[in-house]
Amino acid sequence: MATLILSALEEEIAACRERLSGRRDGRWREFTLSVGGLGRDRVAVAGTGVGKTMSALATQHWIDELRPERVFFVGTAGGLGADVAVGDVIVAADALQYDLDVRAAGPQPGRGPVTDYRIIQSGRPPVGAAMRYQPAGCLPLKGRGRTV
Repeated sequence: MATLILSALEEEIAACRERLSGRRDGRWREFTLSVGGLGRDRVAVAGTGVGKTMSALATQHWIDELRPERVFFVGTAGGLGADVAVGDVIVAADALQYDLDVRAAGPQPGRGPVTDYRIIQSGRPPVGAAMRYQPAGCLPLKGRGRTV
């Protein structure tokens, strides 16, 4: 499988799913999967569910099952800024852990009891490759991802 496109919500990937030629649909548990052609690539479009745990579980399942060369996650849960338009490609140069609150165990918000990671850096080669990807009508933007 060349490309895997994932999203938490079906509404966020419906347009991708509709563009697949020779589409075959399937399911794994409650998650949908569509496989077909998009241009010259073989593409799978799949759901992950909402939340870190569910998304991580489904993402790992699809990666193990399909063995894609590249993975894209589409949809931002409403996280669009004034300088970002629908269809723009957002490249996370790093990710911010912001929702973890374990102050009762001692650490400050965003820091876990086991690790000091608050900002997690992305690898330079993947970020560079993603920034060079310029589909028609889309603008690649580099920014910070947030874990949810």
